[in-house]
Order: sequence, then C-alpha cells, then structure tokens
Amino acid sequence: MIYYAALKNVPNELIEAARIDGASPLQIALKVKLPLIAGIIKVTIVLAIVGSLKYFDLIWVMTGGGPNGHSEVMASYMYKEAFSSNNFGYGSAIAFFLLIITLITTYIIRKLTSHENDEVQY
Repeated sequence: MIYYAALKNVPNELIEAARIDGASPLQIALKVKLPLIAGIIKVTIVLAIVGSLKYFDLIWVMTGGGPNGHSEVMASYMYKEAFSSNNFGYGSAIAFFLLIITLITTYIIRKLTSHENDEVQY
C-alpha cells in the first residue's frame, strides 16, 4: 500500500515527458519512478529491519520461545530473563544491546542508500 501511494504521487507529466523522449516502460520505471520513490523505499527497509529486531508478541504468544528456545528472538529472551527469572539487570543489558544493534543497523542502511544529491527535484 505504501509503494502504491508513492507511485500514485509521481507526476504524470514526468512519465509523459519520458514517453515522448522515447523511453521504454522499463526505463520509465528505473530512471523516472524509482528515483522519485527512493525515500519511501529507504523508510520501508528501515522499518522492516527494525521491526524484525523487536519481533516479540507473536513468538511469545505462539511458542513462548519455542521448544528449548529454538524460536526465541532477542526480545523474547530479554523478557524471559527480566520478568520470568527476575534478572532485571541482565534483561536491561539485553534491551540496551538491542537498542545499539537497531541504531547501528539503521545507520548502515542510511549510509548504503544515501547519495550525494538525495533529494530529487522536479
């Protein structure tokens, strides 16, 4: 839905100008539409990766960490250590480590997807 809304936001004048200049549909998609929705793509990548790092509720409800901890993620391990084992210091250290991993991952994604002229003028 996010990508559909971003593609609907691309001005028709630019697509028509590319067609008049002789661009193929693939060239229009790669050289006109993709640069205009690059910011949206970056945001959705960051949200997907950060969301997967904190994925907790479904795993906890379905398996509680799974048989012998095989389906456990860092967030469910943090919860289990902090509240089930009453080891609050270790649980907060895991939460801080999860925060650091999230910040580093976000920074790396921003560096990989940024360009010198990040804003597209039209």
